[in-house]
Amino acid sequence: MEVKNNLLKLGIEALDKDFYNHLSSRSKKYTNLQFLFEDKISEISRPILSKFKIEPDTISIIKIQPNVLVDWHVDSPTFKRNTVIIFPLCPQIKDYAPCETKQGLIAPSECYAFNTTVMHKVQNNQYLRLSLQLFFQRGIHELNDLYITNNLIYDE
Repeated sequence: MEVKNNLLKLGIEALDKDFYNHLSSRSKKYTNLQFLFEDKISEISRPILSKFKIEPDTISIIKIQPNVLVDWHVDSPTFKRNTVIIFPLCPQIKDYAPCETKQGLIAPSECYAFNTTVMHKVQNNQYLRLSLQLFFQRGIHELNDLYITNNLIYDE
């Protein structure tokens, strides 16, 4: 819980200028996604990262402002983000706006992963949405295979 609180504090206290405002490579418009890339994130996240047998390619705190749409898109390979593992920071899970794919909603939980190479969007609700996100260049099927064969996460 301390790790989550420290990441939440970092995300909330970071100035808007510290966040990278994502620009769509296709539409050349801002997407309402804000990325915070900071060394402190890895430092604070160490207890989470140490549970994984493989390192993520990138780590970020993602911010979505209240009542905005992150429209349908597929993530660019630039971010090395074929699969993302998400740890919601705020709001509480019951109030956390779900990601939607063409196949349906991805119900948020304390930790979940999804394939960012398929069309997806987020219609955020009235709450600020912050999450720790671990980006993996590996595909979701490869990460799932690693998980099933006990090669993704260390036993507790």
